[in-house]
Amino acid sequence: MKNRFGMEDVGRLSFVGSCSLFNQLFLSDPEFCAYKQTGQEPHLLLMRAVRYRMEGKMFLSNLTEPQKTAFYNIALGLIYSDDILDINEAHLMAKFKSEMGLSNEKIPKNENTKDLLKAFDTKQSKAILVLELLILAYSDGDFNVDESTYIREIVDTLGINSFDFTEMRWWVEKKTALDREARKFF
Repeated sequence: MKNRFGMEDVGRLSFVGSCSLFNQLFLSDPEFCAYKQTGQEPHLLLMRAVRYRMEGKMFLSNLTEPQKTAFYNIALGLIYSDDILDINEAHLMAKFKSEMGLSNEKIPKNENTKDLLKAFDTKQSKAILVLELLILAYSDGDFNVDESTYIREIVDTLGINSFDFTEMRWWVEKKTALDREARKFF
């Protein structure tokens, strides 16, 4: 059933289209769940979701400690895959580090990406890894061939099918556009 905004109505909540990634991952976050219990109009929920993300909170807090350190090292590999460190990438890495509660002492360096990927053993942790890497790759406005190749190798190693990867990439592209649009309000 569609509501007045043309969105799917689910109980007292409305979700944009059928974005299962948003429903499965974002609304499973305990901090954000408090918002969904308010019964607010969907556009207000979406604005809160954008504000929540801009405060640096997303999915990384759902990872285990070993997954967090593995993610951080994999993300560093992505940043350096194109031999360019953009200021937006550096800023986002600082947000990631803060969200995960990592300090420099907690981050052991590991150069072997395949070994790091072993920490991601659930569907949710794999999705979180890929979504956050895509967000990082798009943060500098240039999702180039080197970054694409790096992420594609990770996706293949994790066994994520092409359809799911395409859906994740599409979701991140929309989210990135919404983030840029939302900044006009601040």
